[in-house]
Amino acid sequence: MRLKRQARSSAGARSIGGGLTLPKNLTNVVSVVTRSRHGLALNSDGLVIGWGDNFNDFGAATPPAGLSNVVEIATGAQHSLALKSDGTIVGWGNNFNGQLTPPSGLTNVIAIAAGGYHSLALTPDGRVWGWGGLNANLPASLTNVSAIGAGSSHSLTVRADGTVIAFGDNTFGQCNVPEGLTGVVAVAGGNTHSLALKSDGTVVGWGAGGGNDLGQTNTPPDASNLVAISSGGFHNLALRADGTVVRWGWNGFGQLNVLEGYSNFLAIAAGEIASFALTLLPVITVQPSDITVLAGTNVTIQVEAISTAPWSYQWFYNGTKLVGKTFPSFRLTNVQVADSGTFSVLVSNQFGGILSSPANLVVQPYPPSITLQPTNQVQMVGGTASFAVSAQGAPPLQYQWHFSGGVL
Repeated sequence: MRLKRQARSSAGARSIGGGLTLPKNLTNVVSVVTRSRHGLALNSDGLVIGWGDNFNDFGAATPPAGLSNVVEIATGAQHSLALKSDGTIVGWGNNFNGQLTPPSGLTNVIAIAAGGYHSLALTPDGRVWGWGGLNANLPASLTNVSAIGAGSSHSLTVRADGTVIAFGDNTFGQCNVPEGLTGVVAVAGGNTHSLALKSDGTVVGWGAGGGNDLGQTNTPPDASNLVAISSGGFHNLALRADGTVVRWGWNGFGQLNVLEGYSNFLAIAAGEIASFALTLLPVITVQPSDITVLAGTNVTIQVEAISTAPWSYQWFYNGTKLVGKTFPSFRLTNVQVADSGTFSVLVSNQFGGILSSPANLVVQPYPPSITLQPTNQVQMVGGTASFAVSAQGAPPLQYQWHFSGGVL
């Protein structure tokens, strides 16, 4: 579930789709990960930000106070890991299976991975270390490893010769590495399937047998020129060299729905119910809202966005640029029916711009109200009675007098 490609520059995280909402202040990010129902981001200062479900107060989404100098992060089903620059590992969350307790003597770690309830680490000598629940027992032949990955209950490793060794739960064939698979540079594991990225930019998937195939092993024909892969519970993401994303598998939470306007991604992360990506473009965290008001009302139209500095705003009304409207919000006073229309804003930085969703302003006529009622009159027979009324409302006002229920 972890990113397989490090961002070249600090960026903003963008939710591609799904059931996890990103924090609004997520900037200067260099890595983002998710597996189940929580996510972590690593910023350029080596600090970790968490969000999502803390799982009955296990605290998987809440990094320990004072955690710093982090260079890599990983998430399991209910636990989280951080690799520090000194080669040590910090874990938090659910430790019921010992997934937070690295083996004695583990130092100088260069990579980490978290499965559902187990953890993995790689050291410079090509040795893999495992601990926690299911899948903590490593094959004796596991040597000369260059990359690691973890599925929900299985593990994947890449050896220096480009071959793959998979071990752990094989109920759905997720450990049945295709015969002859070579040239692999990275691996990723989902709940019931596995992926391997090859040096030629193609991807190979396997597993998801036993009626569990939701399309996650059906690699799209356009999955080429790839530089990174990530497996969610039952879906996958693959990043092309041009920054576009290929996605396939289950879309029950909208985790395959890349938002319009975003394409030049730096890195990707797929989880059980959500997908995330890093982008240097501005990220709109709160879209402008539709507004319905009565005529004569004052309204404020606003957007919330994050970006690398400097960045700018330009508002549009019915597609036409509004001169001087270059701030996150602006105020319209005494709006009338004719002011109804669609507003949008372009948020831009040095890397490009992203246009907001349209916000519709609907101004309804102000209903008339009587400010001065007609008064009772007493006149002699043959005299003249005059009645008057004062009213206010959206013009033009029309008047119709009645006498004893009949129209005059």
